[in-house]
Amino acid sequence: MQTANERFENRVNAVRAMGFERFVKPDEMPKAGFEVANFLGYEDETMLAPNAAWLKEHAKKGPIFATYLTVNAHHDYGELTRYGTKRFSGVDENFDRYLNDVRVTDFFLRKLVQQYKDAGLYDDTLFIFLGDHGEAFGEHGRRAHNTVPYEEGLRIPMLLFDPSGTLLPPGHVPGPVSQLDVVPTVLPLLGFNVDKGTMHGVSILKPQPNRVLMTSCAGGCAARITPTEAMVFLADRGTDELYDLEHDPMELHDLAPRYPLETRKRREELTAFLQRTASFYYLQTLRAPKAMAAGGSLGK
Repeated sequence: MQTANERFENRVNAVRAMGFERFVKPDEMPKAGFEVANFLGYEDETMLAPNAAWLKEHAKKGPIFATYLTVNAHHDYGELTRYGTKRFSGVDENFDRYLNDVRVTDFFLRKLVQQYKDAGLYDDTLFIFLGDHGEAFGEHGRRAHNTVPYEEGLRIPMLLFDPSGTLLPPGHVPGPVSQLDVVPTVLPLLGFNVDKGTMHGVSILKPQPNRVLMTSCAGGCAARITPTEAMVFLADRGTDELYDLEHDPMELHDLAPRYPLETRKRREELTAFLQRTASFYYLQTLRAPKAMAAGGSLGK
């Protein structure tokens, strides 16, 4: 379910390939009395009415799986006024609008969870609140998110909430973790056993003290992240940057000039990672038209 234009990023075919039985699109949502959030579509509360009807229809049919893609806080950060506005930074107008839009998302989530209570599903539902990316406002000379391999672009909210208190205890999980970890974390909690295929992530409930995560972004940028270190590669600048996350979490002091050998080694790892992912997505691109024409997914 999403308020964003379903033609953006070929979402109709993508949702079908993911295996969803139903895709609730913007043309099934009310518009009167709602504000445009940004270029993607209307504010997220337009999902509430169709969601209430969907929950009522499925509440007594057995287990459900639902995903809601929010857009309130996406650039270009439209001014949503339903709950008033606040001044947060007082300096950057875009940053203030962004934080206000995040605040409006909080109100939406409160109403969404209330709908699960009204439908009698609250106590038996595992809620996962997950960001898809952070947002930059010039902290390292970059804005938005597509070309931001720094903490402000990579760090996201990730919250697993079990109202019953039976699936997992309250607490904070040490990082780093990845969005790829959601599936291998959630499936065992829900009693599912994966007996074939592979998953790229790991359960966040199983400590990974020496874990290394790598990521890439548009324009040839990439990052290598550990619990205590960040290595950032910027192709457009032709630079490598090394940060001590334990003592410099805002990544203000580049240590690469002081540790050239370590920086070069990290760069080699990132280069190998970028080559692997480029090869993987190139092969998937070649296979995609045939798979979609057959009505299937991209497979293994």
